Amino acid sequence: MGGSLRIPLSSKKEGKKTLAMFTVQYFTLTDSTTRYANLSGVPVDSASVTLDIIGGTAQFLGTGEDFAVDGTVAHWDSPTFGLYNLLDSSGDRFRIIYDRS
Repeated sequence: MGGSLRIPLSSKKEGKKTLAMFTVQYFTLTDSTTRYANLSGVPVDSASVTLDIIGGTAQFLGTGEDFAVDGTVAHWDSPTFGLYNLLDSSGDRFRIIYDRS
């Protein structure tokens, strides 16, 4: 479905240097009935996963929002998700960014 890129970001918290490794994965739907994406790793915090439609805007994560994340799967497989009717065509492109460090 797509490729991935890992981006290291460092910060100082309480005088200590920390390193977070964010994964950026790009996807292209190949089947109009596919309403999920398999992530290459488990997000540290599923609440901080972002999904952007290429040529569109960022989407909201959570129940009753645009998509959800369970383990290594981001999904929008119910009409209650905002992406259900947006990411529904073969060729639709999107990216998912998350911390898996």
